[in-house]
Amino acid sequence: MIAWVENFSKAVQYLTSGTSKIVSYFSIIITITVSIEVLGRYLFHHPTSWVWPVNRQLFGIFILVALAYTESKNGHIRIEIFYDRFPPVIQKILRWFSLLVMLSFIGVLVWQTSDMAINAIEARERASGAFKIPLYPFKSLIPLASLLIAVEIIISFFSNKEK
Repeated sequence: MIAWVENFSKAVQYLTSGTSKIVSYFSIIITITVSIEVLGRYLFHHPTSWVWPVNRQLFGIFILVALAYTESKNGHIRIEIFYDRFPPVIQKILRWFSLLVMLSFIGVLVWQTSDMAINAIEARERASGAFKIPLYPFKSLIPLASLLIAVEIIISFFSNKEK
């Protein structure tokens, strides 16, 4: 591999790993806030107004970063019961087709969530209800996490030498 490509790949791996470590703490925050909601609702008969909007945003970012991390570790499930029986030429065509489909999906995701994030930032979007937390910081992270998935997919595709 070309040196700058290898350095870029290592930088993306470092970014994905570091981001994943930070975002992994979201699961603790989500657990604590859901516990607060359950206690407030069923023990004190006083539900919160802020838990679900916060958790929805945190969980969305958590899932996207987890997808990027899983791709960086080559951990996604692949159905190879048929794939392994195809000749190498067909396997190569299927790999390229899969890459195009995945990048098309992620490309639309980045595009649409970028529009959503820009609109949220311009409007300084806040959650509806009594607890009006700002949503634009969360919505700004969604296209970045989606872009990280796309970069990881490309790196995985071109660094996978065995197929």
